Amino acid sequence: MRDKLKIGITGGIGAGKSSVSKFLEVLGYPVYNADERAKELVVADPEVKAAIINLLGEQAYLEDGSYNRQWVGQQVFADDQLLKSLNHIVHPAVAKDFQKWSGRQASTLIFKEAAIMLEHGKDLVGVDYIVAVVAPEQERIQRIRKRDAFRSEAQIHQIIRNQIPEKDLKAKADFLIDNADHSAVIPQVNSLLHSLSRIIQA
Repeated sequence: MRDKLKIGITGGIGAGKSSVSKFLEVLGYPVYNADERAKELVVADPEVKAAIINLLGEQAYLEDGSYNRQWVGQQVFADDQLLKSLNHIVHPAVAKDFQKWSGRQASTLIFKEAAIMLEHGKDLVGVDYIVAVVAPEQERIQRIRKRDAFRSEAQIHQIIRNQIPEKDLKAKADFLIDNADHSAVIPQVNSLLHSLSRIIQA
């Protein structure tokens, strides 16, 4: 029997991983939102901030010290190598932060939500199993349009191109949740929790 399981929740933009995470939180499970925490660390962690300035220049931060997210996004999403370099700064810091956070949790099941996970592997992101939330690309695009009115069509397609293809998500993940518009997600989450409970008890 295991004391704890750390479970990663990932999926492409618009697939619905945040909806799955919110349902788990409603059920009382701790969920670490890696993307939200990364937004805090790029400002609060001096080492991360210095490395980003070294990579992108002073323009990466505004005069008030806040992260110049829109400008940084324009730079990195047009340059795959620059995006990888930025990820190599931010993701190890997030992984370290997650380990500290997970150590404070009493639950036997601990979840970590992140857009980028399978690209780095379970060991680097600090989880035992990975759940991929998937949905058809056209449905995802429609959801993003409704949610992120500020994004252009070109930006949406660029983000999708920069993320791991869904066929690779399905092939590499330990568990799948189908979040297509016609699918019932809650029974799938309950089935996942049942499977994870059996792993803990084994």
